[in-house]
Amino acid sequence: MDSLTYLQLLRRNRSFRRLWWGQVISELGNWFNFIAGLGLVRAISHGDPGVTTIMLLARMVPFTVFAPLAGAFVDRWSRRMVMITSDLARVAVAVGFLVVSGPQDLWIAYVCTALLSVFACFFEAAKSAAMPNITGERDLLAGNTLMFFVAVFC
Repeated sequence: MDSLTYLQLLRRNRSFRRLWWGQVISELGNWFNFIAGLGLVRAISHGDPGVTTIMLLARMVPFTVFAPLAGAFVDRWSRRMVMITSDLARVAVAVGFLVVSGPQDLWIAYVCTALLSVFACFFEAAKSAAMPNITGERDLLAGNTLMFFVAVFC
């Protein structure tokens, strides 16, 4: 059984193409958020390395804790709704960074970073679970490879 090439998959499968482009844009946004968040807390704390460490922990620990739970959650709910809801929640949480103005507000940046990570867990679990439905069994390998490429290189 032959699989489509990457370009053929992107050209022929409209649903996958839309999800893939959305992921490209989302991953670029995640990187900009990561860099801007670190820059914000470092500027406010005058380069304190402890603040950077807390931001990195706030980004990684929730993902480690919630990723296994997210998979079970998305199996019980509409994957599309989980993806849309988690993205809308991430938009609302990202606005919280605008309130951080001084050292007394650093906790807001930590909480916002942790919440973004939690909602990203649910989005990623729903996206991964939806991939076989979007690509079909024949093109699942090519679809997963393209999604992995976006996650690594964007």
